[in-house]
Amino acid sequence: MNEKTIVIFTALQIETKAVQRALAGIRRPVYVHTIGIRAVRVPTVLPKNIGAMIVAGLGGALDPGLKVGDVVVDDPHEMVPAEPSLRRGKICTVDAIIATPEEKSALFASTSALAVDMEQQHLQRLAERRRVALVGVRSISDTAAHAINPNLLQLVDAVGRPKPVALAAAIFEKPTLVLEMSKLAKDVKLATDRLGAAMRTIVQSLPM
Repeated sequence: MNEKTIVIFTALQIETKAVQRALAGIRRPVYVHTIGIRAVRVPTVLPKNIGAMIVAGLGGALDPGLKVGDVVVDDPHEMVPAEPSLRRGKICTVDAIIATPEEKSALFASTSALAVDMEQQHLQRLAERRRVALVGVRSISDTAAHAINPNLLQLVDAVGRPKPVALAAAIFEKPTLVLEMSKLAKDVKLATDRLGAAMRTIVQSLPM
C-alpha cells in the first residue's frame, strides 16, 4: 500500500521556502503549496491519498508567555506525537492584522487561543471534505506585547512579496517605517528558521 501524502499549506513564499529547505532529503511523500494570505489560492486539485493536512507559517502571539520563534501546534486529533519544543493549543483565524497589545489581549481573553493566523479556519472545510485531520503550526513572529503596523498587508502581494511602489511611498510618508521593518525582518528570520525545524520534526513523526 502506498504511503499517504502529507499536504502542507503555507500563505507566504518565505514560509514555503523555509519548509521546503527543512524537508529536503526526507523520504516521505509531501506536497507543499503556497495558498496566499487569507488562503486566497487554495488549489482545486490535490493528491488523492492524503494522510494529513498541515497549515504552517508565521503567526502572532496572543498568550503573553510566547516568545518570537516559539512554535504553537493546534492538533485537536492528536496526530503529532508529544514534543517538548512545541506548544499545544488553539490557533485563532482572523481576517485582519491584530495590531496592538490591547487587541491581542482582548482576543486571548475571548478565545483562549495561544496564537492568531489568517488561514487555518479557511482550510477546515476542505479537510472535512477529504476526511483528514487538519493541523495548524505557527511560529511566532510578533509577541503579545508587540505592536505591529496594521498597514503592512498593503505593502505586499497575496504571497508576501513586497510591492516596490507602495513600499517606497510608505517609507517616504513615514521614514521610521524602515526601523520597524528592520526589526520585523530579524524576527521573521528567527521565526521561519524555527518553523522549518519544527516542520521537519512533525513530518518525520507523523504516524502514517
